[in-house]
Amino acid sequence: MTSVERVKNAIKGKKVDRIPVSFELVGETDLKEIYIKPPRDWHPKKYEPFVFDIDNYQPAMYCKKEDEWGVIWEYGGTVSASGIPVGHPLKNLKQLENYVFPDPYGEGRFEGFDKIIKDYPDKYLWATYILLLFERLYCLHGYNETLMDLLVDLDTIEVLLDKILDFQLNLIRNLGDSYRGKVHAFASTDDWGTNTTLIINPELWREVFKPRYARIVEEVHQQGMDFWFHSDGMIEEIIPDLIEIGVDVFNICDPQLLGIESFGKKFSGKSCFTMYIDIQKTAVEGTEEDIVKEAENLVKCWSNEYGSGVLAMDYRDMGSATNDTLARKKIALSSFKNAFEKKRLKQLK
Repeated sequence: MTSVERVKNAIKGKKVDRIPVSFELVGETDLKEIYIKPPRDWHPKKYEPFVFDIDNYQPAMYCKKEDEWGVIWEYGGTVSASGIPVGHPLKNLKQLENYVFPDPYGEGRFEGFDKIIKDYPDKYLWATYILLLFERLYCLHGYNETLMDLLVDLDTIEVLLDKILDFQLNLIRNLGDSYRGKVHAFASTDDWGTNTTLIINPELWREVFKPRYARIVEEVHQQGMDFWFHSDGMIEEIIPDLIEIGVDVFNICDPQLLGIESFGKKFSGKSCFTMYIDIQKTAVEGTEEDIVKEAENLVKCWSNEYGSGVLAMDYRDMGSATNDTLARKKIALSSFKNAFEKKRLKQLK
């Protein structure tokens, strides 16, 4: 079974010969992430360019950077791969009328793709463009302003959201037109949870955001790709909605927050989930024994009866924020693989 076949089978919940893994720092992976870039002719007005690329990430001393949307990001020289948005070009929504949106078809968006496709011919390739709808919205408008205006100026917020949506849909079409059959997935991010609850009322989420996510998922599928969605926090309340609209893979980094056993009882076999030791707890303060136990428990609870429907993936950009050393990654990888084999052998009996 090739890496592409293994990952695709796992996403569909079909039998696999082993658990698909993405542990590039350990030297073992079935997948390769590629980062969609800003257009080649884009140049920031004031600061250094912000370009998200975990593979080439180096913690910076204090500085500010500007992304292609005109958002200013502040870095503090710690471990954040993306900084903190501090400058919002649409803080005043009256500026929307004159705001120039990025070009989803700009030359250079897929710079480096051809080389990666050539260098990794047997890998499942997923293309990432971070900040999908909600995160892009509040980066442009401001976090507090966005939460307020979702309640007091929803009409204008929806105008802005639809313009963001149009950009994302056209970017996906561009990706599909350029690399259909060669890139297997489009991935993006919107963190929807705090450590205790959803950020906004779930009914408001269903009214405003769910239909727009559905259009994105539909477009990704029309372009022959899977849709991967990363969202941190307590998002369990909207997982059924996201499954309903067709999200193929959920990238979850804090499984203990959701409750490994209870989450598995509700959603195992209903979608595909990436798994790694909890980045808020086990990766920070867990012992080697804790790593083994959590990896085994994730496979036991989140995979289906075949041990499928899950992907074991480390979290590459944690840096010095955790004790997630190379040796500990190897323990996690071995534990995921062993747990899968135990479940597979049990199913054969």
